[in-house]
Amino acid sequence: MRFRLGPVPDEPGFRPEEGDWVRLREPSAAVMMLCVLPVAALVTTALVFAWSRTGISETGGIITASGLLVFLLAAVALLLAHELLHAVALLRFGTSSATTLGFWPKWMTPYISHKGELPRGRNILVALMPFLVLSIVPLVWGFAFPPAPLWAVALSVLNGIGASADLVAAMLIAVQVPASALVRNRAHETWWRTPDTTNASD
Repeated sequence: MRFRLGPVPDEPGFRPEEGDWVRLREPSAAVMMLCVLPVAALVTTALVFAWSRTGISETGGIITASGLLVFLLAAVALLLAHELLHAVALLRFGTSSATTLGFWPKWMTPYISHKGELPRGRNILVALMPFLVLSIVPLVWGFAFPPAPLWAVALSVLNGIGASADLVAAMLIAVQVPASALVRNRAHETWWRTPDTTNASD
């Protein structure tokens, strides 16, 4: 895995316009934010409602400075765990030189970038992995072993909000890309192509 401070790296050697690649129809960054907001609201509402069905532990009602500091540190750790879980779903668990863990100071956001193509299903799994592990798994645990601690509920919901853009990205790929296709990214652009079946048909 490589580390980078700055924007998502480009791939100058990848020229999809010269091949049989098809660009995914994706909204601009501004429109993407508008799409993410209602998804985030829906996810937050669903998670809060689901957690309320599990029973939540009522631990002290006073917010202390130390408690707030611990929560802020936990939130930072959650951001890092979120990105690393994207990487875990990649080939070789994201440890190859094709994977970049970066931080973009302009937007104050971490990210994971993968150089190379991936099967459609794997690409969708990469997008959904943090949501499944950090929001859904704790929720299932809360149903199995109630009452759930309040911090677990808060981090689960917070991660669900952060994963809303991932959910939109996964939906765009699931709707537009054939099941057998390969997917590849160039900075913020997503491209896909169907595997070469010429030899298989001969």
